[in-house]
Amino acid sequence: MSGGTNRREDMLINTILEIDKRKADLEAVKEEVAVLERNIAALKPNEQRALELFYIIGERHAAERLANEIGYSEPQAYRIKATAVENLARRLYGRVLI
Repeated sequence: MSGGTNRREDMLINTILEIDKRKADLEAVKEEVAVLERNIAALKPNEQRALELFYIIGERHAAERLANEIGYSEPQAYRIKATAVENLARRLYGRVLI
């Protein structure tokens, strides 16, 4: 064998490079999650709960459950969700385009 690499070495190098790329991707996602968590934590408790039920948990009857938990009507629960999304967007992006 002369100074080049063989197929096995190439596969190992490619695997190492892929692992490094995935580690970097994971760190970037962790940072994005941390930013999102900090911004959600800055919202009002009802808004936090609305985002949790509608988007994080994906509750099938999120509006009904939120309304029952906070003692409001379902239409009001939808308004809280909309306000939560708008406020989160403002925190993340500085403004909301409607």
